[in-house]
This record gives sequence, C-alpha cells and structure tokens, in this order.
Amino acid sequence: MSKIDLGFAMGLPPQKAIDYFKSKDYAFGFNWSDVWEDAHSRSFTVAGIMKQDILQDIKHSLTEAMQNGESFQTWRDKIELTLGQKGWLGYGTVSDKETGEVSKQLAPHRMETIYRTNMQSAMMAGRYQTQMSNIKFRPYGAYSAVMDNRTRPKHAAMNGTVLPLDDPFWSYFYPPNGWGCRCTVRTYSERDIQRKGLTVYHSSDRDYEIIEQPINLKGDTRPTVAFKNPNTGKMFMTDAGFNYNSGMNRYLPDLNQYDTPLAKQFIQESVSGPDFKYRYKKIINEVEKNVQAGMSTSEIKNVLKREFNWPIAKFADNDVKKLGLGSQTVTISDQVLVDQVIKKHQEYLGVQDYLQVQPLLDNAQLIAKTDHSLVFIQENMGVFYQAIIQSDDLVLTSFEKISTEQAKQSIQGANIIKDILHLWK
Repeated sequence: MSKIDLGFAMGLPPQKAIDYFKSKDYAFGFNWSDVWEDAHSRSFTVAGIMKQDILQDIKHSLTEAMQNGESFQTWRDKIELTLGQKGWLGYGTVSDKETGEVSKQLAPHRMETIYRTNMQSAMMAGRYQTQMSNIKFRPYGAYSAVMDNRTRPKHAAMNGTVLPLDDPFWSYFYPPNGWGCRCTVRTYSERDIQRKGLTVYHSSDRDYEIIEQPINLKGDTRPTVAFKNPNTGKMFMTDAGFNYNSGMNRYLPDLNQYDTPLAKQFIQESVSGPDFKYRYKKIINEVEKNVQAGMSTSEIKNVLKREFNWPIAKFADNDVKKLGLGSQTVTISDQVLVDQVIKKHQEYLGVQDYLQVQPLLDNAQLIAKTDHSLVFIQENMGVFYQAIIQSDDLVLTSFEKISTEQAKQSIQGANIIKDILHLWK
C-alpha cells in the first residue's frame, strides 16, 4: 500500500483535516452501530473499545500518522506494538479490573478499516470546510467517483452529477459514503459550468425519501435518507451509518457576522428547506420506533445523540443590548428536538411550527428573565407559543404551545421585562 498523501484532496491543506480529527471527543460503543452517523463527526470511537486510555492511544497514533504522512504499514506496526504490550490485541475480550466493564480486543484484521475510514473522513471533512470557505467563487460541487473496477455501481452512477455546494444533497451524501469509499467532490465556478457545458441540478423534496435500512444480519434497521439519482431515476443510499456530512457538522456560518436581515433569510430558508425537514423526520421516526421498543427517555436520548446545533433565530442589535446578551444567534440542538418529540409523542410540533420561533422572538408580548433563561410568550388566536432560551449560549431549550395557566406558571419568580398580555399580576 502506498504512502498516504494528505494533500491528495484537490489541494486540501492537511492542517484542516488534522485539526478536525484532533477536535473529536471520545464515544464508547460495544457494537459499531452504537455510535451512529452524525455522532461520528464529533466523536472518535472504535467499536468494542470501552476504555478511554486505549481509545486515546489509537486516536493519538492516527493523529501522528496524519501529521507525518505515515503509510498504513507504518501506522499498523506502531499501534499493534502498543496494543500488544497492553494486552488489547487479539480476538477475545478484556474486563476492566475496577468497573468490570467488558471490551473487545482489537483484531488485527480491523486495522486497515480503522486507518482508511478515519483518514478519509478527516480529509473529506477538511475538504468540505475548505470548499465552503470559497463558495462565493466556486459555488458548485460535482460528485466524483474513481471509476475503476472497484467502484460501487451506485457511486459510479452519481459520477459527474453537479449540484450547488449549499444544496441539501451534500448534507447526506458528501463522501465518504461507505466503507472504503474513495469518492470526492470537485468544485466549479460559474464560468467553469458555462465553459464545460455542465448541467446543475437543484434538489427538492420530491428527490428524497426516508427508507428503513438494514444495519445487521439480524434484520435490525435504522431510518436513512435516500436520494433519487437524476441520471438514472434510481434511489441512491450510503452504506449504513454513513448518511451524514462530517465536515458540515463542524461547519456552520457565523451568523453573528452577517447583517440581521440576511441572517434571518438564511435561517428561514434553512429551517424550511429539505435538510432540516429530513433530519427532523428521521428523529421522529427513530423516537417512535424506540418508544414502541419500550426504551426509556434517557435511553432514547442517548441513542439519538448527535451533538448538532441548528440556527433557528437571530436577535436584532437593539434586543441584544436590551437583554444583555453576549451573542445574537439562537440555535436548537438535536437533543432538544429529540426531547420535544418524546414529551409530545404523537402531538409534536411540525417543521412549519419552528418557523414561528423568529417572529415569536421579534414580536413577543411577554419577555421574562430567570437566573439562566429567557422566556418569550406570544398569543395568536387564543394559542400561546412559548420559547425558552438559555441566556448564556442562546440554545433554544423549549418551544411549545401552552395554555394560559402554563404561561403563568412558567414566569413565576421571574424578572418581567415586558408584559402586554397582563399575565403577571
């Protein structure tokens, strides 16, 4: 196997890939499906390794391999020596002497998968961030498959398909799209598109479908987003567990740097677009499935943890000053969405309801401040909408329709900043 070239990805600065990989925290899962999709983009994990110091050894060795451009053989020899000395190389299990927790030893045949998957994911995450930073000048991306006898037919069928870099398609299908996937994305300027006579495809709701995808030989499934290939009309799916963009989960535009009207337009288009819609739909499907399986709320939240925050609203400059805020952009996390679907099972808010967060903050008839939160309430045709936001990091922790009595209860003991509803008496 040849020495890995960290700069292979069309001029990708290697440091971006290294920084991305270094920034990962640790996650533990006995089976590969225990840490799912988006969570991989923020956490380093090796299936079966439940002990943090061993994960640290593996991650540190991969970081060194990236920094030094080490070949697979060089990396494998070093990490096998380390694991062997600690009794972690083999095909059995290891029990923690203090906790009794059981982990799998790392089998030698898994080394290449660990090396290639982590290298490729880190490089493509860095590549995506580089491309997005230059989107003003090169706004289009073309799916690029290797096109040899090892290329998956479905990946080959996507080769040459051009979409805007901010198209929802890339949220789910930015490479790698499976184990050993070698696909990349090439970017083009407007002039390139015209000169080469390329056709740009803009995806819409009708191109996507949520499908239950098998994840093991037992027949267990997880919902995944499939895309209708405009070239063939057939549905394109990633391998199980790859239906996410690792670079995107580390990249979000800093909306605090944008004019408020432009930022609000971005948020509205983002929340009303297919990307948010299908992420939310996947959460609903998985919550319903796990509720039916008898899982507890804490178990469901742990299984569905993705650690992704979505911009949902932005405060105007005068509101920032009035409320004493350190930032302007309000986000909602995947965990809050999961929590709200669980609490409101079968009566959860729809995607369109979340478009009401911005106008609620802009036109709130009641604003209250507690030690750690801001409460915003607005009445519309007899229905009260309430948003609760953490005042330190502006994360939306609750958004729901409530009764008059619930509205009164939520502001008990709070500092009332505004109340034209006269709820506080």
